[in-house]
Amino acid sequence: METKKLLPLLALIAFLFSFSVSAQNKQDILTNETVTTLHKKGLGASIIINKIKTSKTTFDVSTDALIKLKEDGIPDDIVSAMIESADKNKVEYVDLNDPLSKHRSGIYYYNPTDSLKALTRIDPTVVSSGKAGGLGQSLAYQYSYGISNMKATSVLSGPNAQKQISGKSVVFYFYLERGNSQLNNVGAMNWWFATASSPNEFALVKTIQKKDSRQFDTGSENAYGSTVGIEEKQKVRFTYVEVADGIFKITISGDLRSGEYCFIYTGATPSMYSNDKVFDFGTY
Repeated sequence: METKKLLPLLALIAFLFSFSVSAQNKQDILTNETVTTLHKKGLGASIIINKIKTSKTTFDVSTDALIKLKEDGIPDDIVSAMIESADKNKVEYVDLNDPLSKHRSGIYYYNPTDSLKALTRIDPTVVSSGKAGGLGQSLAYQYSYGISNMKATSVLSGPNAQKQISGKSVVFYFYLERGNSQLNNVGAMNWWFATASSPNEFALVKTIQKKDSRQFDTGSENAYGSTVGIEEKQKVRFTYVEVADGIFKITISGDLRSGEYCFIYTGATPSMYSNDKVFDFGTY
């Protein structure tokens, strides 16, 4: 065959191949009108229902639409399948500024005066290092033959937390996952909120600001023994109430003085995780 005659034939074959691939890749999106057409063409209810279950759909199942389907003679079992598909594909609306709406698990600061972002998440920060006392404490420990306490201190990088809030009438919300069965589903980022059953397993601590860090004590040691945990004098008292399933409202007694704070999980840590993060913020 001559080259001039072969080129148009090859072009036609390429066009038909691309059209065929495009048609195969194109997915049907079923609508009310599609279902009505299939029914009027004589396809059985079982075939139409199987088509609904295996296709993408965008059904209108409002009252007026259901009346129209009935007038068009669509069987009830097909209409039920349409309603089920519409419910499955429905996107649940969540008001991001409503504390009672379900949010991603975590700790949130609530500021009702901010109309754009009343509810903001407190992100976790890694405890960068820890140290046992300083030079002065080490000398006191040695020369007192271990009677003096040596404190273990955790350190956060930077003199200020990224999140800065007003310290007046502070309100937080905790969103917890229900039950340890959720632990494997939340991952390493949110295990605290699958493990904890209430905010009572967290402590709010005021950190000590340094030039380039924030610090808080996590234990002490002397010749007679050692203690691990946050001292009561470092904790800030708060009260809480469960306002919805897994949603807790946290209220601070009085205003928070200007400074740097963090929420720390103090409960038992699952063996597969390490408790090396805190939820820090500053107040002004």
